[in-house]
Amino acid sequence: MPDTKHIISFLMIVLAATGMLFCVLALVLNTWLDYGAFSSSLWKVCILGQCEDFDAVIVAANLGWLNAVRAFAFLGLFWMIITTVAAVLRTFLLKDKIIILYLIIGLSAVSGLCMMIAFAVYTNNTTHKYGAGFALCILAWILGWTVAGLGCFLLILNRNTS
Repeated sequence: MPDTKHIISFLMIVLAATGMLFCVLALVLNTWLDYGAFSSSLWKVCILGQCEDFDAVIVAANLGWLNAVRAFAFLGLFWMIITTVAAVLRTFLLKDKIIILYLIIGLSAVSGLCMMIAFAVYTNNTTHKYGAGFALCILAWILGWTVAGLGCFLLILNRNTS
């Protein structure tokens, strides 16, 4: 039977992988804003099923903040990918390397922070009916910080048993 440390390690992998999936979906889904016939994402705006790229509109409409949202969402994804890989490595190969645990804690917290900044900037510049992409960005933020919290708990367990 696995002990508490193994269960937490596996839970960290599952949550980090789920957070990574949510980051990807937040970036690709076309529903950050959803008004039924009108929806928009970080890349396109759709009206009655006809979608156009935002890039032509960004310069004309002074939507530079959208590039900040894109950048922070990508950074959150990047750090969550590294967190997931580090969690897998620590669980299966590098069990005694405490530095990997510190890396997991730090990177997952930074990933959550990047996703929080992404949705905060988006919220500051838009209003009303937020869609699935926006919700997944929020969930990725929560999962990033949950992985960091579990890592801290695992660090405390390691100190108490050593």
